[in-house]
Amino acid sequence: SSGPRVVGEAFVEVDRLLKAGDYKGAQQALDEVTRRNGEWHYYQSVIYYKKGWLNESRNQLELAANMEPDNAHYKEVLERLKAKIAQGGNRQVNPQVGPQQQDGSYRSYQEQENARYAEDTACACCQSLLCLNCLCNCCLR
Repeated sequence: SSGPRVVGEAFVEVDRLLKAGDYKGAQQALDEVTRRNGEWHYYQSVIYYKKGWLNESRNQLELAANMEPDNAHYKEVLERLKAKIAQGGNRQVNPQVGPQQQDGSYRSYQEQENARYAEDTACACCQSLLCLNCLCNCCLR
């Protein structure tokens, strides 16, 4: 980083990094912006949302909407986010970003569910084989 950036330029960079899926880079670029206006809080909200932190995202969107009450986009996004949270979408994991793995990367929610299903299936298979083995050994005696 080369010090504070011009606000508009920084947000273009934050947006580019978000679209590239580089949430850490987007957060670093946003942190370099010293002027915390409504747009700053909006982008912080987007970063939190991409990480699956919906309540934090809502808080930042509320700040953005309060700072720029005439910004219809912020209000619209805030209402959609509130509706999602009200429908039970406040889990701290979304389909894009899941818990951090040891190598620092993130697993998607679908990958986590698939892994859980595979573990459950493997366990059920082992249990079935053990029962079958017990039954067969008993039958052979």
